[in-house]
Amino acid sequence: MSKLSNATPSLLLAAVVALPFLGSCTSTGAYRAKVTPQRPTVSNTTETAAFGTVELEAGVSLDPSDRTSADVTARVGLSESSELFIEHAPYINIDRAGEDANGPGGLAIGFRQRLLDESRDFPATAIEFKTVLPVGEDDLNRGGGVVGFESSTSGFTDFFAAISVDRHFGDLLTTWYYQLGVLGTGAAGDLDTQHTLAVAGSMELVDRWHGVLELATSTFTETDVDPMSANAALMFEVTESLLFDIGLQVGLNDDAPDLVVVGGFTTNIGRIF
Repeated sequence: MSKLSNATPSLLLAAVVALPFLGSCTSTGAYRAKVTPQRPTVSNTTETAAFGTVELEAGVSLDPSDRTSADVTARVGLSESSELFIEHAPYINIDRAGEDANGPGGLAIGFRQRLLDESRDFPATAIEFKTVLPVGEDDLNRGGGVVGFESSTSGFTDFFAAISVDRHFGDLLTTWYYQLGVLGTGAAGDLDTQHTLAVAGSMELVDRWHGVLELATSTFTETDVDPMSANAALMFEVTESLLFDIGLQVGLNDDAPDLVVVGGFTTNIGRIF
């Protein structure tokens, strides 16, 4: 089967998800809020999409040794402190010894709720819940991939719960992130668990330019795979509702890819209610 025919069902799914959002935004006016990007880091901040609006995030990651993928996320602000999100990898290509596969990856549906806003006494705190459904070929869903990116998962239905803590130190925003994953397996009643930890710091560098540094690691309790990476990214704010990013993820041990190049954008496309 060709690469195009493998990707077609997934691309149609992405279009079906996006079209109602785009149509609603067109009909309700031109208001576009400031973006609250969650890419391209492993960690997520406590920010949520502006109430009543839709944010779209999209990007690509390139591991020159064996893997290329595209990721898309739609986020809807349900209130001033909560959002619903859908994540999907419409295309993944894996080309390594003994394995050659391409097509769609996992589809995730989740909810993020900010519990506390930052104050003098307390950091901002948010929780997140997500279910990842396998889509496409098993080889793609089980393809491993970049630390913390669920575009490649167990190949079965997986569940994730996470907590994020944000704290400013002057102009520096620090984010502390922990995620617990409960991963499906081929054996009935048998589950694997994944623990992901990440610490990130971000700040404005010069006008419209922002920088992010991050250290991230995952531990899989049923295997000896414990990838760790150091991540760095630059973000350019075209307008307050459109931001581009480019970054590098450098593997710090043998379980992580040596080098992954990432790039993409975040945009708020307007109100739907």
